[in-house]
Amino acid sequence: MTRRWFAVGTTLLACLLVVCCGTPQEEEHSPQLSIRRVELCSDINTENGEYTVQLDATFDHGDTVWLYFEVLGFTIKGVQGKFECWTKFSDLKLYGPGGDRMAHLMNIAEAHETALDEPPNFAWFYCWYTSEVDDVAGRYRFEFTVEDKLSDATGTGSATFTLK
Repeated sequence: MTRRWFAVGTTLLACLLVVCCGTPQEEEHSPQLSIRRVELCSDINTENGEYTVQLDATFDHGDTVWLYFEVLGFTIKGVQGKFECWTKFSDLKLYGPGGDRMAHLMNIAEAHETALDEPPNFAWFYCWYTSEVDDVAGRYRFEFTVEDKLSDATGTGSATFTLK
């Protein structure tokens, strides 16, 4: 049984509604690391993060299952008038319908920005799995971990999809 895994991707985004007042200071801001907008998608534009959510998270054999999620609350350091942040998509597991672990990837993607003009509101990550014709129909589960490399905080998330 051949598995095709492609699990890379990260982009830091600064929301257009953010208004920065003043000059960044030589300080560190460490809110609570969290994950939001965990989505199972039929496609993702890997350049800008736009995605199409798959209704009911149900896929056919041969479909590509895209996982998209956003990370908030990572440490932002003011350094010489710029901002630094460092997030990492560090761990991903895929479990099959019987609960067996089908795949485990580590050190998937990292975003270390050291000279941002504005502090980002969130980072987004993605990965994908392309099912094979001999994959068993049923419910599959992604489990993933992200890290804030500046504070050593971690966050976890999961998403479940159905393969028809």
